[in-house]
Amino acid sequence: MQGLDPLQLISIIELFIATGIALILSAFIFKKYKEKPISGTLIFTLNFILVGIALACVAIDRILLLYLLDPTLGLIFHNIAILVSLGVILLLDIFSFEMTYPDKTKKLTVLFAILLVAAGITLLLNQPTLGAQQEILYADELLILILPLLMPPMIIPIFIFFYYAVMVRKESIPKSNRALVMGIATIVVSIGYIFEVMGITGIAVILVRLTFVAYTFLMYIAFTQPKWFQKIIGTENL
Repeated sequence: MQGLDPLQLISIIELFIATGIALILSAFIFKKYKEKPISGTLIFTLNFILVGIALACVAIDRILLLYLLDPTLGLIFHNIAILVSLGVILLLDIFSFEMTYPDKTKKLTVLFAILLVAAGITLLLNQPTLGAQQEILYADELLILILPLLMPPMIIPIFIFFYYAVMVRKESIPKSNRALVMGIATIVVSIGYIFEVMGITGIAVILVRLTFVAYTFLMYIAFTQPKWFQKIIGTENL
C-alpha cells in the first residue's frame, strides 16, 4: 500500500461526491417520471444512474491501483467505467435526437452507437500503461484514433442544448437560461472526459475530476430548480 497522495485523495473524494449527486439526481428525476411518464425524463434517469456507476468505477480503480496495488482488478473497473461512460454519451444523443429529429432517432442512434462501440473496442483491445500516480495512460497514436470517434457523439448534445436555448428565448427566458446551464454543464464534463481518457497526472487530477462535480451539480440544480436558482434564471414557477 502506497502512502496517501493528497492530490489523488482529493480527486477520489471528488469522484465520490459527483457519484452521490448523480445518484440522488437520478432518484429525483425518476420520481418525476412516475408522476408524469415522459421518454426524456426516463432517459435522464438512466443517464444519471450510469453517470454514478461510471464515476464510482473510476474512484474504485484509483483506490485499487494506488492503495491496494491490484492492477488487474483496477484495470477491470477502468474498463467498466469506459463502457458505462459510452452508454452515458449515447443516452444524451438519444435525448438530443428525440428533441430535434424524432422520426430519425433510430437511424441516428445506430450510427452514433457504431462510433461509440468502435471507440470502446479500440480502447479495450489496447493495453494501457500505468504512469505517475498510477494513472492509466494510452498511447498518443491511439488517442488520435479514438478522438474522432468520440467527438461527434459528444458534441451533438451540447449543440442541442444551446440550439433549444436560442429557439425558446422569445417564448421563455427561464427555459432558455436553464438549457444554457445544461449546455455549459455538458461542455464542462466533455472537457473533463477527454482529459480523463487521455490520462492525467499532478494537479490536473484535481482539476479534471472537479469537472465531474461541476457537471453533476449544475445538472442537479437545473433539474431540481431550488428557489435561488429559479430567481437567477428569471422565475419561481418554471
